[in-house]
Amino acid sequence: MRKKTEKSVKTERKVEIKRKPDAKFEDTAYWQNRPRGDTRMDWRNGASDWIEEYWESQFHPHRELILQAVGELGEQGGILEVGCGAGANLTRLQEKYSEIQLAGCDVNNDAIAFAQEKLPKPILKVGDVLDLPFADKSFGLVLTDATLIYVGPDDITRALREIDR
Repeated sequence: MRKKTEKSVKTERKVEIKRKPDAKFEDTAYWQNRPRGDTRMDWRNGASDWIEEYWESQFHPHRELILQAVGELGEQGGILEVGCGAGANLTRLQEKYSEIQLAGCDVNNDAIAFAQEKLPKPILKVGDVLDLPFADKSFGLVLTDATLIYVGPDDITRALREIDR
């Protein structure tokens, strides 16, 4: 046992966190029907609409972490991004891993159409994290970037099971 050289002080602090969830973000219909002209901007990079804004975020530093993690995990069997939006992560993955099959799905038709224009190689489909439009075990690696935060607490286990299948 290590000898304590510092005096420890026990403090008790009661912290109450009040969070009123914004139900609209947990509602798939919000994301499916989000118009391109929606004034709520996610990245605040001056783009004309949220889809362009997402696309222009492709060099955000967190995407380097995703590339690094994919490199460490390996990409055998292809990569699926659940909640790919306009394809910002997929474009970076395509640049680094051009020889592997990439796929993405998102609930928003406009985001998928935009991604298809920018990225002709990946398989891109409209789909929901609770019912992915791919066969079981179609990919060696599945990633999601800030998608699960919009899944309600009652559906999170189901979403994780769907990603794992």
